[in-house]
Amino acid sequence: QAMDEDAFDVVTQYTNSKELVQKKDYISEGGKNDVCKAIQDLMADSREQALIETAKNLLDVLSDEVIAEKIGLPLEKVQELRLNN
Repeated sequence: QAMDEDAFDVVTQYTNSKELVQKKDYISEGGKNDVCKAIQDLMADSREQALIETAKNLLDVLSDEVIAEKIGLPLEKVQELRLNN
């Protein structure tokens, strides 16, 4: 749903969402903010972060391959998490 910038600002202030403010650059063809796209991306970011946190919690009990397979993250990402943990 596209909305004017002022309306988008009201939504971000009402929800007190700093993350949504960062997504403000989603502009539709009509020059309005694409709120649906911004929220979908915000939700995807949250899901990915949850997968990463789950994988981190499993690093001390499972192999990288098993974590990648069961969690659904790329093996390279799990290996990176192990190196940085």
